[in-house]
Formats: sequence, C-alpha cells, structure tokens
Amino acid sequence: MTPSIRIAIVHLACTAAAFVLAEVLMPAVGPLGAMLRDAAILAASGVGLVRLISQELARRDAVEQALRIQATHDSLTGLVNRAHFEETLQRASARAARDGDHFGVAYIDLNDFKQVNDRHGHHVGDLLLQEVARRISSVVRAGDCAARFGGDEFVILVDDNRESSAFRLAERLREVFSIPFEAGALSLAVTASIGVAFYPDHGRQGVTLLQAADKAMYAAKRGRKGRAVTTFSSAA
Repeated sequence: MTPSIRIAIVHLACTAAAFVLAEVLMPAVGPLGAMLRDAAILAASGVGLVRLISQELARRDAVEQALRIQATHDSLTGLVNRAHFEETLQRASARAARDGDHFGVAYIDLNDFKQVNDRHGHHVGDLLLQEVARRISSVVRAGDCAARFGGDEFVILVDDNRESSAFRLAERLREVFSIPFEAGALSLAVTASIGVAFYPDHGRQGVTLLQAADKAMYAAKRGRKGRAVTTFSSAA
C-alpha cells in the first residue's frame, strides 16, 4: 500500500469519526454539534479529491514501474535484456575481483532456429522463443541472471564459486530442451548449443568472458552431430 493511499484511508476514517461524534453531540450541545457535523460533511467532500489524487499517484507508480521493466527486460520473453545483463556482468566481475570469487557464464544458441521461422513463420518463432525463456527460467537459481541477448541467443550468469555448477546447469538445460516445444498447434524438436566460460580463468572483464563463452558455444555447435542432443563445451 502506497503512502498516498494510507493517507487517504486515515483521512476518511477521521472524517467518519468526526461525523459520528457530531451526530452524538448535537442533541446535547445544539449549535456546536451542528457545526461539528457541517465540518465533517465539508471534510468528507475533500475525501473524493484525496481519493482521486491517490488513484493518480498509484497510476503513475504503475507507469514508472512498467517503464523500469521495459528498460531492463526483453519485451518478448520477459528475461533481462542485453544492456542490463552486461551491467550485471560487470558488477559481478568487480565483486569477484574484490572478494576473490569465481562465477560462470553460459552462452546458449538455438540450433536451426532460422528453419523454424522460414517454415512456420515468425509468429511461431516468437512462441518458441517464449517457451525457451520459460524453460531457462525453470532451471536457473535465484542468484543467477538469465537474459535474451538477441535473436535466438540467450546467456546466463551462474553466480557460484564452483565450476561444476555451470556444467550442471548446462546439463539441466539439455534435459529440458530434449522435450519437444509446443508452439501453438505445433510440436517442435529444437536443440541448442551451449558454451561455458569462467571468471577469472577465461577473462576478468565482462566482454572477455562473453567472447570466451560465445567461442565455446560455436565449438559445441561445430561438434554436434545432426540434431541428436543439446551440446555444450567449456572455453579453452
């Protein structure tokens, strides 16, 4: 509940109490009670204005919140967008440098996504991307950060000191991606290639880590055989 709404509620409660008190006192004190009643009625007329102001403030709060989300999140999938992810990655790098921590970055690219768009249209492609985002969200932990980087590329910051955590995440992604994706009336078998890089082994700057994870992803994509499984590789 916003402060403006609380103020309106308190104002209304005080006005109602004054009106009741005036009705009780009016038989006993005559004109004074009538004056109190009239004052309560006059105050009550201001409650509507307070309510309107509160509603407008609440509307503005909702608009500002929507704008904040729009600035930091991808409109199609609801995941963090590229700009916000890069900022988060830079903060994670600075924190890890200060505290001597480690973390991982996973770079995900859908295999043959262009064929889905070409064969079924961009609407189906969008539905597929939304379902991919939901499955990614289902396996990341609360401290991780998942983003759509653009097109059919996604990245995840794995906020864990253990390198094995990033590989476990990639394995969970392989498992959830092995289930056909429902896109409208279609059932699509889509896999992905995943590259993993680690701070500080493969870079101490965000851009360096992303480049290493991207390189590892392409190595995984080259090494896959047909559409058999989701594959992943660590940066060299």
